[in-house]
Amino acid sequence: MYENIGAKIKGLAKVIAWIGIIGSVITGIIYIVMGINSHYGGGALIGIGIGVMIGGALSSWISSWVTYGFGELIEKTAETAKNTEKLISYSSLTAKTGNDKKLKTLLSWKEGGLISEEEFEMFKIKRHHLQEPKLLNGDIHERLRDLKNEFESGEITLLEYDYKRETLLDEL
Repeated sequence: MYENIGAKIKGLAKVIAWIGIIGSVITGIIYIVMGINSHYGGGALIGIGIGVMIGGALSSWISSWVTYGFGELIEKTAETAKNTEKLISYSSLTAKTGNDKKLKTLLSWKEGGLISEEEFEMFKIKRHHLQEPKLLNGDIHERLRDLKNEFESGEITLLEYDYKRETLLDEL
C-alpha cells in the first residue's frame, strides 16, 4: 500500500489534473450551450463558458505541478537513500578490508624495527578508522627503512631521526 509512494502521488497528480481539465471543458460547454439557448442574449454566458474552459483547464494543469513535484521529490529522496545505503555498506566493507591491511603493514613494520611497540599501539588506536589504505604505500616503507639506516650509520642525530620519523608516520 505504501510501497513506491512517490510514483503513486505523481499518478494521482495526473488523474486530478485530467479530472480538472475534463470538468472545466464540460462546465464550459454547459455555459456556452446555456448562452446559445438564452432568449435574453447569452453573450456573457458564452464568454464565461470559454473562460471556464481555458482558465479551468490551465489552472488544473498548473496546480498539478505542485503535487507531481512532491511525488518526484519523494521518489528521488527514496532513490538517494537507497543508493546511500549501498554506498555505506560498500564503504564499511572497504574500510574493514583496508584497516586489516593497514594493521598487517604496521605489524610488519614493528617486527622489522621500523616502528616501536608504542608507535604500533598508537597507530592502532589513532589511525584505525582511516578509510584509504595509505599504510600500504611502499614509498613510506622505504623511506622509514632509509631513515633508520641513516640514523644507525650516524648520518643524522637522534633528534633528527625522531623528527623525520614522526613526520613520515604523520603522512599515514
